[in-house]
Amino acid sequence: MTAVSLLVMIAFYLPAPSTACLSVSVKGVDRSVSICISQSTGEIETIAGQVGDRSFSHSVSGSTRLDGCRTNENMVLIDQHPLGAISVNRTVTCHPNYWHHEDNLTATINEMFTPSPESVSIGWKAVVQSSEIAYWTTSIDTSLIWHDYTNSLFWTGGPLTEIPVNQSYSPLDPIMLPTKTDTDTFFRYGGGKTDIRDPKVLVAPSLVIPAATRIDPHVDTGVSLLFSPEDTPVYSLLNAYSIGAHQEMAVFNYSRQYSRLGNKSREVAFSQDIVAHEGCWRAPLAWMREQYKSYFYPDSRVDIYSLDGPGAYADYTGFKLDSVKLKAMDFTVNWDATFPYPYHGMWLPYPPFYSSPWLTCFPHHLSNGTSEPCINLTYSDVDSNYQMLKSAGFHSLAYANLFEYGLNIVELNATLDCPANATNQTKITCDSNRFLRETFSSAILRDRRSDKMIYGGDGKSIIMDPGTDVYQNHILNMAKTVLTKTSCAGIAIDRQDWIGYVNPHRDDERTWLSTPDTKGFPVQAMIFSWKDAMASLSELMHGAKRAVFINDHTYRLDMMQHVDGFYDEFGDNNAKMMATSLLSIGGKTAVAWNHKTTTDLDTYLQRHLFWGIYPTVPFPLNDHCINPSPTVDSLFEDYGPLFAALRGKRWVLDSHAVMVTNRSAQANVFQIKSRFVVSVVFGLSKTANVEVELNLKGVRTLPSNVKVMYPGFKGQHEIGNVRFSRETVTVSLQLQRGCALLLVD
Repeated sequence: MTAVSLLVMIAFYLPAPSTACLSVSVKGVDRSVSICISQSTGEIETIAGQVGDRSFSHSVSGSTRLDGCRTNENMVLIDQHPLGAISVNRTVTCHPNYWHHEDNLTATINEMFTPSPESVSIGWKAVVQSSEIAYWTTSIDTSLIWHDYTNSLFWTGGPLTEIPVNQSYSPLDPIMLPTKTDTDTFFRYGGGKTDIRDPKVLVAPSLVIPAATRIDPHVDTGVSLLFSPEDTPVYSLLNAYSIGAHQEMAVFNYSRQYSRLGNKSREVAFSQDIVAHEGCWRAPLAWMREQYKSYFYPDSRVDIYSLDGPGAYADYTGFKLDSVKLKAMDFTVNWDATFPYPYHGMWLPYPPFYSSPWLTCFPHHLSNGTSEPCINLTYSDVDSNYQMLKSAGFHSLAYANLFEYGLNIVELNATLDCPANATNQTKITCDSNRFLRETFSSAILRDRRSDKMIYGGDGKSIIMDPGTDVYQNHILNMAKTVLTKTSCAGIAIDRQDWIGYVNPHRDDERTWLSTPDTKGFPVQAMIFSWKDAMASLSELMHGAKRAVFINDHTYRLDMMQHVDGFYDEFGDNNAKMMATSLLSIGGKTAVAWNHKTTTDLDTYLQRHLFWGIYPTVPFPLNDHCINPSPTVDSLFEDYGPLFAALRGKRWVLDSHAVMVTNRSAQANVFQIKSRFVVSVVFGLSKTANVEVELNLKGVRTLPSNVKVMYPGFKGQHEIGNVRFSRETVTVSLQLQRGCALLLVD
């Protein structure tokens, strides 16, 4: 918007001596939002707005608080700033709690509420500082208490349960919140292994896109509190629950934990926006995608379209392939599982550690059909496999790993039995231990309790800190070797499940690890190490127009700025399939693993179609995933053309974009340039008759043609019963196998 002064109305007004209010609206945009803040408490007490011709006003209590702290009497100051911003400053005194044992600690909380005409939202930034001499921490909680919540629903960007999408249930639907008397619902940001105090596997409920949304379906309005991915909390979670027999009230509380306060530490700042929208879950996702493009879209230097499709994780060594069959499945990319390296953490050897050829003793399948325990490899050997796939019309991703290192690693003070004439696995073991001691010892990630090495990878490898200079340089040197010695389309980085760990021997100057049973101490949180390493690695790869995929394991939007795609090793878990698909709504490629699921494949593959996520296909010598068989192959071939039709997709996030009448099936809608593709799945019966309504309110040129594809049926088919109106396309059709893919042009 160039002439903001002509288009935007920003108002700061005092409707009564007790409140200060702020509103933002933009000419030509059919929504506005306003807040009123109490002059006495500094809390938001009203959120109001307009969506289309519908207005709303909600009574709330909203503020950022420190757990265990109370606002000092007469220490709330409210100021008006240029362009209508409002600041709230409060001084608090904190008493012993879960996070610390000291009493009478003081801190200041500065909250700035700023109108944002570009995004038609009210920005809400909280800055916390403490002048205490000693470091300390507590939970920083941004809370909205709704005092008029009856008949409202809740939505957030993550899986509530592991129940899969089916005919009668969509995990994307807003829910009635459980009451406070029940077990509180905590959505942990990132899912598994993210709490640095106690990293453990958690699947659902979890938070992927940090959002808390109230939806009022009876008036088709919604209000979202949307948290910025540009902030990186060490660990955070959303607690949401209702109060009262009829849900008269509700609480949304977003907690950021382990931030360091005191002793002249840097200020702690977190941002979120209040957004009004229609009563649909697509609206907050649309707002997030538009405001934080780099977290949702693949890097523009990468041809992600060519990599968009089903995949494999196979030990492919140049043997003859049935390319016709694989293309019928829409197979696109293989994540290299040949293990062409001596050990984890040396994923493509380079001088001075190794020269070509080098020895590797992973079990290797050779192109002649034989297998050898130990072989010598060269860069040409590795690249020839990629070239063979490329000549068949497919692509390769080289294996990468930022955390795991070594083979049979022992403590630095342990005696190594390394004879001068050591061969095979003994030599590799000795090399990896020797290089660790000579070069990488400062990067070892140790357990914060025992100070022992952390074992967690294959072959008794240990976990390293990718944020250290020495190990990050090692990672970049391997990536440079991939770029100069191979023709792969990019890399796929394994195992992000160490994000919730900390390095007790480094200090990121942001994290303070304190628990009821330990005195607080500084650490390096791996989320910061990972993001630092990824920024350097991705710039190197993207500068060469090569893609960066990850095997996510941890599902945090703030991790995804430099990622182009996902190959999710646990994507066949229902909750994780949802998590990865939400991270791909901007067009990043997403492929889900298949841990050898071979039964009820119609249901299994339709789940992928709904989420817009590609399956792992039965490829020869797939590693711990599905392998070929005549029956299985034919079913994947049946669905191959449907997945091919999704190539280049992005989610359509207009409110109420698609609906199946009477909920007789589930549907989702994607856009590929000017085409809309609607996946209709899980019909009431295999040949159910359904009516699908596509809402195209935001489209400049309405479509005029609709065709359908079915699994097991060749080609695209005309549909007789299609009705076009000013903003909608309504299609009546019969499903096959409970499924159809609509192509709307």
